[in-house]
This record gives sequence, C-alpha cells and structure tokens, in this order.
Amino acid sequence: MLRTTKNGYPLLVKSLRSLALLIVQQRSSSSHVPASSAVAKPPGPSWSRSFYKRHPEVRARGLKPVDCKRHDYNIRSKVEEWFSVIGPELHNPVTDPVNVYNMDETGVMLSVPNLLKVLVGKDDYRNSRGARVKRTLVTAI
Repeated sequence: MLRTTKNGYPLLVKSLRSLALLIVQQRSSSSHVPASSAVAKPPGPSWSRSFYKRHPEVRARGLKPVDCKRHDYNIRSKVEEWFSVIGPELHNPVTDPVNVYNMDETGVMLSVPNLLKVLVGKDDYRNSRGARVKRTLVTAI
C-alpha cells in the first residue's frame, strides 16, 4: 500500500474496506481450510478507523486535484515530439508490441475534480495528486 503511494497511486480510503474483503476471501480460498457455512462479511463502517490505529505508519489524507489547466498548454507539441521519438522504434520489426509499456511517472489524476481521501504514509505531506514538477513519460520496450 505504501509502495503504490510512493509510485503516485495512493489507495482511496473508500476502497479500503472492499480491498480488505478481497484479501480475506483470497486467504480463505488458498488456505485449504474446509469451507464453513459462514461467508466472509465485509468490514463494518468503523473498520477503517481501527485499521489506522493498528497501523500508525498509515494515515488518511485529502488530496486536491492538480489544476487541469496545467496540462493544456503546449500539449500538442509534446505529443508530436513524443511520437517523432518513439514512432520509429515502434515501427521497428524487432520490437514486439506486447513488450511496450507506457506510464506517466508522477501518476497525475487530472480527470477527478474533487478532493479525494487517500491512504498515505505518515511522513507524506503533499497537498495535491501528482507532482508539481516537470512530468516525464517513460516508455519501456
């Protein structure tokens, strides 16, 4: 969970309970314990608060979205430059399309307009989703 936050993709607080339920279901199905009549129930509404108390290295924090105007300026020239650099490499017959991965290393969420409550490490003090630095698009082939 902390690793995904460091990579720019923090876990939403509202998805924490459903993730906990999935983990319980996967553990019970892989532990070779005979299935009992009791089915795993989803955690209650106060389960998240108890989770924070059990794990002091994690805390909930509201993150504001990065202003969508930030990416609108000069985006066409950046995309054209990217295709001029990567295009010849992608058309190379040696390059297998299955082995091409694209990612924005800052994990900016531009399409979500509201404040999101996410889980972060206790030492994470950022105020917005994404980084206020020059973004770098990484393409691995």
